[in-house]
Amino acid sequence: MSKPWFLSLLFLLLLFSCEKEKISFQDYNIRLADHLFSGEKIKTVSFDEKQGAWIAGGSKLIHYSGNKTESINIGSAIYDIAVDKKGNVWVGTKDKGLVCYDQRDLKFFNKENSGFPRDLISEVLVDNNNIVWFSSSAHQLGGLMRYDGKTFQLFTPENSPLEKNVVSNLKLGPDNTVYFVSYGTVTKTTIYRIHGDQWDIVADNIYWIFEMAVDHDGNIYFIEDFALSSSSYNTNTLYKVSTTGKREMITGDYTYTFQIAVDNHGYLWGFGGYTGKRLRFFDGKEWHNTGLDFPDIFAYDMKVDNENNIWLCTNDGIFIIKTK
Repeated sequence: MSKPWFLSLLFLLLLFSCEKEKISFQDYNIRLADHLFSGEKIKTVSFDEKQGAWIAGGSKLIHYSGNKTESINIGSAIYDIAVDKKGNVWVGTKDKGLVCYDQRDLKFFNKENSGFPRDLISEVLVDNNNIVWFSSSAHQLGGLMRYDGKTFQLFTPENSPLEKNVVSNLKLGPDNTVYFVSYGTVTKTTIYRIHGDQWDIVADNIYWIFEMAVDHDGNIYFIEDFALSSSSYNTNTLYKVSTTGKREMITGDYTYTFQIAVDNHGYLWGFGGYTGKRLRFFDGKEWHNTGLDFPDIFAYDMKVDNENNIWLCTNDGIFIIKTK
């Protein structure tokens, strides 16, 4: 074996061994590092490959890089953001359709010029092949959409395995697998998985799903939401669906949890509370309290950046929690 081949093989072995390393939660140094945009309603955040954060602040698309903040007005409330590998920022809006910001100009895709079922785009996801997935749906209208840079494709109950129109909770799992939730009526919620051209139903006959997360092995966590019948989060139930399809309830102290996320080391985080808000994480066996208490805020989203920082998007700005 030649030396260049040997060095390349050694590099790959080191790379994969680092990726599989599981850091103990006992090594975490959890602390509140920053509180950005205090008093503002921040819907969501997404991250580019340069460690920049793209933030939804009403109709403003905000770029935050640690020491510099810039913003551009989209002209419609922003519901979701995803950034592709070329640095294009894809924005789902309330009534302007899907917007692409290439760091210079805004390009709008909508019912009029692209044949969308509706211009409210609630979910946006970019996969590892730079394919843009998004929801253009409502009850008995539209479904899941896919854009490869040239053509838009719409998946509905009439032309795909999709059984219901409404699509939410788009997530990217291992091996470029796309996961999402589809709703019809209560008790008829379904989790789908798409890998290549293969569609699978992972779990069905769920009452309603408030939030979902997927870990790096393809295990799914979801909050089954009974608020439509109980008017309270205290009846919500957290489940794990393994890669084999086995569904099991996660027990422990997560009452009133309404946001979940999986960090870069595979630990599940949950945020919620009734009179006081708490941030906890699950090590696979039990829940641990971080010791961080928050004011009476509502969290719209929770994301994890490349440095394993937790970004909590709320009606009082963004709280950034460091883990190391």
